[in-house]
Amino acid sequence: MRGFSYSEYCPAENDAVLLLVVIRCASCSVCGQLTDRLQEWLPGADIRGGDGLELAVLLDAGDDRDGWLQGLERDLLLFNGQLGRELRAEIVETRLVSLVVDDDKQADKICLVGNRLSVAFDRQTADQAAGPCLLLDARRSFGTGHHPSTRLAIRALEELADERRLPARVLDVGTGSGILAMAAALFGAVQVLGLDVCAESINIARQNSAENRLSQVAFSTRPLAEVDGGFNLVLANVTAAVMGSLAPDLVRVVADEGFLLLSGLLGRQGDEMALLFGGMGFSVVKRSAEGKWRALLLRRQ
Repeated sequence: MRGFSYSEYCPAENDAVLLLVVIRCASCSVCGQLTDRLQEWLPGADIRGGDGLELAVLLDAGDDRDGWLQGLERDLLLFNGQLGRELRAEIVETRLVSLVVDDDKQADKICLVGNRLSVAFDRQTADQAAGPCLLLDARRSFGTGHHPSTRLAIRALEELADERRLPARVLDVGTGSGILAMAAALFGAVQVLGLDVCAESINIARQNSAENRLSQVAFSTRPLAEVDGGFNLVLANVTAAVMGSLAPDLVRVVADEGFLLLSGLLGRQGDEMALLFGGMGFSVVKRSAEGKWRALLLRRQ
């Protein structure tokens, strides 16, 4: 999102933050109607148009960030229901940006995002890291590794690598900064493709990949529906609404006996997605949780 002030640091739980939300609309008319509705719901929010809507809301320290986002998702469901059966507007990306930058936050230049993987936000810190580390510029795209949904996915990748089950060919849907795609490559995947609807995120992901010298990773804004299948592992760290709408194509691109790693789920959404994909030929290999957040590792039966 252009025009906002970004910090290079991970936002901590007690920081005031901007919650940035990208909403995709089915048409310009829907965008216009939703803008009017959002101005009623959120009179203090910064709302900007384009291919979709970009929404920025200031949350104070102690505000329930997850609860706020769940409330917005409920409002969008109501809005869609009033327009008709077809999904007309959906959240495709969310990210938190810290508004606090001071000397005390220098330690946040590196974040442990898995059991052993860290991300750093400058070259010197990355070069001095004790274990595996990715150098990351996530200031304009989702995926610093600070969010629980990202950490859950990275831990699952680490475990697959530790068990020598990390597949060679990986697809990352909703790649954001490219952190999951790059982690898969770092852990041994030989061909990785990251997809995102946001062209700016793809540009940042490509820069991140180049900085980390991961030539086996490619990024594209190509729609998932246009991507050929045969991936041994498909990652999707997206909202449950997006995951449900993409489900047929997520299933289509997974190879026989391939894995599907789903993150970005809240509470009972994990059970709902297990049931949905179970009916499409997948069984649950492992469930994981951090706080309210859930992740699923599934395998095609």
